[in-house]
Amino acid sequence: MANQDIIPGLDIRETVDGRPSAKSPNRSAAVPAVKRSRPDPYIWGIYIMFLLISVVELFSASSTEVSASNVYSPLIRHSIFLALGLGVVLWLQNTHYILMRRFAWIFAILSLGLLVMSTVAGVEINGAQRAIRGAGMTIQPAEIV
Repeated sequence: MANQDIIPGLDIRETVDGRPSAKSPNRSAAVPAVKRSRPDPYIWGIYIMFLLISVVELFSASSTEVSASNVYSPLIRHSIFLALGLGVVLWLQNTHYILMRRFAWIFAILSLGLLVMSTVAGVEINGAQRAIRGAGMTIQPAEIV
């Protein structure tokens, strides 16, 4: 399946390490096709370990915030966000870097706009006006930049 079938207008002529791709017109016959590398198991192991540690830490730290109706509500909410984050990580792992580079300037402008918006329309938390509240959660634009 060609790259043009997946994303119209996307013409990738090199691999991640800079070598010409198989469909590149200037590819030499001596260079073998680059196989897709497998994800590093050590990085994934550390990532999964951090996810599990965060669940344990949240469960031990949120004992004062639980409601009488459901003791596990902070844990369930945190696990949902972890699952969403894991899905984003898996999607980004399988996305070509050129596609990310193409949209980087849009995300840079968006993050700067959110920074300005946090100073104008941000909510005050612990004496600092650095967060934007929306959709039932708060976003800190400084973490995006």
